[in-house]
Amino acid sequence: MTARSIQAAACLADSDSRYGWFASGWLWAKIVLVLALTAMHGLLARWRKDFAQDNNWDSQKFYRIINEIPTVLMILIVFLAVLKPF
Repeated sequence: MTARSIQAAACLADSDSRYGWFASGWLWAKIVLVLALTAMHGLLARWRKDFAQDNNWDSQKFYRIINEIPTVLMILIVFLAVLKPF
């Protein structure tokens, strides 16, 4: 094992908390955001199929705004993973 993997294992089994990192709020927030990003991916895949069949009912403005949601989610996920604010 490398020193980094030993350090990661030690952090997961943090003695201050019975659950280690799973008691951290930032981790749960990140998990929720990743699930939201996964759901957004599914929606975008469905809308792409609608475009292929020429069944797009929403306006151009709708798709431009919806297109920014994955970017915002990814920025928030990286922010939580790097800074661990809470």
